[in-house]
Amino acid sequence: MKIAKIELDTLCVPLTTPFKTALRTVYEIDDVLIRLYLENGLMALGEAPPTVAITGEDKQDIQDTIINIMIPLILDLDILKDFDLIIHKIKNSIKGHTSAKAGMEIAIYNAKAMALNKPLYKMLGGKNKKTLITDITISVDSVEKMVADSLIAIKQGFSILKVKVGSDSSLDLERLISIQKAVGDKIKLRIDVNQAWSFEESILNLKKMKECKLNIEFVEQPLNAKDYDGMAKLTALKIFPIVADESLFSLENAKTLLAMNACDILNIKLMKTGGVSEAIKIIELAKKHNKAIMMGSMLESIISINTAIHLCMVYDHIKYIDLDGPILCKYIPELLNIKYNKEQISIL
Repeated sequence: MKIAKIELDTLCVPLTTPFKTALRTVYEIDDVLIRLYLENGLMALGEAPPTVAITGEDKQDIQDTIINIMIPLILDLDILKDFDLIIHKIKNSIKGHTSAKAGMEIAIYNAKAMALNKPLYKMLGGKNKKTLITDITISVDSVEKMVADSLIAIKQGFSILKVKVGSDSSLDLERLISIQKAVGDKIKLRIDVNQAWSFEESILNLKKMKECKLNIEFVEQPLNAKDYDGMAKLTALKIFPIVADESLFSLENAKTLLAMNACDILNIKLMKTGGVSEAIKIIELAKKHNKAIMMGSMLESIISINTAIHLCMVYDHIKYIDLDGPILCKYIPELLNIKYNKEQISIL
C-alpha cells in the first residue's frame, strides 16, 4: 500500500488565553498540517508546531524541510512493506529539525495503523484503553492573574495545575503561595521553570517552597538545558523531584541523564524526539532503569496530541500526563476520536 501523495496545510486555532512561559508568549496554535494519502485513498494526518525557542524551527522552515527533503525520500514507498525504511529515511534526512520529523512520523504511524485497520495503541502493542488524567497549564503572569486562572481551572474540574514561573524569579514564591492558598492544599502543583533559574536561585527557591509546605509534585527544568551537572546536584538534594524537559531531546540525552542521575522524571515530547520511534526508545530505556516518564507536548492541537495519547495507552510507566494543548484552545477540531472531559482524556 504505497504512499501516493503528501500535502501540507495550516491548522490554526485561537487560544482562550495567551500561553506564557519564561521563553515565549503564544496567542494561537498555528501549526503545519500534514495529509498523507495512500494509493487506496486512505488519508492520515500529522502535525508539526513551530517552536523556535525550543526546536529552532519556524513554520516556513518546517514546510521547506518536509517538501524539499522528506517527501522525495518516501513517496511511492509501501507503508507496510517499507515501514522501517520510511522511518529510517525520515530520521536520517537532516540533522535536527525535530518538529518536521515528528509531524511526518505521526502521519506515517497513523497511516500504517489505518492500513492495518487497528487503533494506533494496538498497533504499538497496547491492549486496553484507559482514562488519562492531564494537568492544565497556568501561564506565567501577574500574581493576581495566575490566581484567577488557577481558580477557573479548579472550577472547570482540574486537580493538577502546571504552573509556569521564571519570568521574574523574585515573584515566583509569591505566585506559588498565593495560588496554593486560593485553590486549597489538596490541589497538586507542578512547577515548570523552563530553564529560567540559576543554580543558586534554584537552591533558594526549592528550599523556600519546601518550608512553605506547598503541595508540589515536582519541579521541571529549573536550569539551562545543557547544565547536566547542576541538574544532577539538584536531584541529589531530594528537595523535590526534578524533571528533565529541554535537556531531553534524544536517546543519547536520556542515556546521559540516567548515567548522571540528573533527574527523577523524564519528560518526553514528540516534537523534541523527532517523533514516535525515538520516543519509544527513550520510554523503553527508562523502563529498564525504573525511571518514571512524563508525556508532555509543546503547544499542540489534537492531531499530534492524539499520537501521544495512544503512546500513553501502551506504557504503564508513563506516570504523568501533560497533554492539555487542546483544552487551551477555544475549540477542539473534530478530527479524531479523542474525548476531553475536564481533566480526563479517553479514546472513544
